[in-house]
Amino acid sequence: MSTATKNPRALPALPHAAEPAWVAPRRALTTCSPVDHWIAGRCLGAGSWRSAALVTLLAAAPLTAAAAGDPATPAGAGAAKPGATTPAGAGSTAAKPTAGAPTAKPAGAPTAPAAKPAAPSAAAAKPGNTTGAPGTSAGSPAAKPGTPTGAPGASVGSPAAKPGTPAPTGAATASAPSAVPADPAGAHLTLAQATAGLKGTGAIVATIEIAAPGKPVQALHCELYADKAPLTVANFVGLARGLRLWKDPKLGQWVKRPLYDGNLLHRVIPELLIQGGDPSCTGDVSCRGAAGVGDPGYTIADEIRPELRFDRAGRLAMSNRGANSGGSQFFITEREASWLTGSHTIFGQCDGTELVAQLSHVEAGSRDMPKVPLVIKRISFARKGG
Repeated sequence: MSTATKNPRALPALPHAAEPAWVAPRRALTTCSPVDHWIAGRCLGAGSWRSAALVTLLAAAPLTAAAAGDPATPAGAGAAKPGATTPAGAGSTAAKPTAGAPTAKPAGAPTAPAAKPAAPSAAAAKPGNTTGAPGTSAGSPAAKPGTPTGAPGASVGSPAAKPGTPAPTGAATASAPSAVPADPAGAHLTLAQATAGLKGTGAIVATIEIAAPGKPVQALHCELYADKAPLTVANFVGLARGLRLWKDPKLGQWVKRPLYDGNLLHRVIPELLIQGGDPSCTGDVSCRGAAGVGDPGYTIADEIRPELRFDRAGRLAMSNRGANSGGSQFFITEREASWLTGSHTIFGQCDGTELVAQLSHVEAGSRDMPKVPLVIKRISFARKGG
């Protein structure tokens, strides 16, 4: 992003309610996250984001659900970066929330591009899929059911487990199905199914382990709001534990293995957010040449709660390309981002905001993608008191 403050899809589009007066309108991009939307120059390839900012000021307007994808960037702050997951650029039509800097659609519905939140004086950014902060690829249709190629009972594309090998903490204990259901996109898990095997009855805490070159693995601990966003939490936990089917973009098949293990944080926006969860960025540092555009092959409905606002740092939320278009991309805020409220589902609160700030300030290239790989080693879960 530029030196101006950046706003945090799919990363999903960030909520745009109560945007500051300086927040520019969101940019409607089919392949940009909410953050991308507010960064008009970066998302559209313009020569300068400053020019986009001027256009935005002339047509200032609150972000729409469609623009949500990446959080918007307030005036005076650094250029925003993030898109199941990125924000819209300044001077362009606001994009709606979408899976990266860090909304879902109903089962069976085609995946729409992630939108991004509007940015301040310099277009506001929103998380969505990079096609939109913290969403799915713009214009990409819902994935069709596929047939696994592995042996019966084995997860498609995942290696067979060896006897005597203990499962990692928070790992799913249920065995993979022998066949893909008729409607894998609509095979959403209940909270009970996604958390099966977790001991205790307290609040669920997610531990997100992140590795950067030359540095020890660090972790963020996020308490999940299972009571306020049960569908979103079940989806996130299910994908992380390898219990929820998702479509592997490389294989073109539905698989049942941990989606976030080895996934990259594909969008970072200083002073705003970090975004990850694009299936195209798992085991591929290039994200197949389109970071933030990927989705899990399905969408989930929004779970917007009026009492949950982007009024503090550490908010864990879904990226999207618009209303009900979240999938697997998520983002975590470095600061308050009120203009994202109402556009993205907030489903947790993370501590360790110092780490979020550290990660969001690494050098980034096009589409706010870190120039050095920031890898999510794994995401595990435990219950308080368990």
